[in-house]
Amino acid sequence: MNFSFFNYIIFLYSFIQVTFSCAPFNCPKYSNDVTITFTIEPRLSITYTPGKKYHSDQHSSKKELAKFLKEIIDNAVQDLRNKHKVNAHQLIVGTSVNEKQSNLLNVTIIDNECLYDCNYRKSYAPAGSYFMDGNIIKKRLEDGICLNGEIVHEKAVNAISTIVFNVSVRPLDKRVFCVTHWNIFADTVQQRMIRGSRGNFIGKYKLAKQ
Repeated sequence: MNFSFFNYIIFLYSFIQVTFSCAPFNCPKYSNDVTITFTIEPRLSITYTPGKKYHSDQHSSKKELAKFLKEIIDNAVQDLRNKHKVNAHQLIVGTSVNEKQSNLLNVTIIDNECLYDCNYRKSYAPAGSYFMDGNIIKKRLEDGICLNGEIVHEKAVNAISTIVFNVSVRPLDKRVFCVTHWNIFADTVQQRMIRGSRGNFIGKYKLAKQ
């Protein structure tokens, strides 16, 4: 695998011995190259819009959002490094956002607003558009309809985003990570996401070999 596209991060030797040694877990080899997929009901902070931002937390492009998400996973690695407080030099880790497999949301908010006009029926927002319900992003399944200044027809669901990370590791001792190791890694990434109140996770993340 070509690592030129990865941001190289050095894990700590003690971290490898305590957390990433297969022997204590008695776990079978899995892979050193995986994808980790998270499904989430996002807050605006992990969406983007090329137009006018509804909130300053939104990103202005898909590329900018992907960069932000990569910082999250890299910060999760840093959290693990800080937890074990030892010198770095034993394991190279590469991370990236798999934009092709991810569903990063382009969200332009159209509020639920109707102007009063007697006996007047009007579509004020098209199907597929988004609005806010508190801090939850909703996606309209059908056109929003107004009649006499009142919303009379609207069906919507919570917006859902899929975020896929590529992660590769190269231990100097040539060991192969098992599922236990990747679960520790993925749990740390998810906790980093939760810490920033960036959305509600749906189910458990999914691991797959690259």
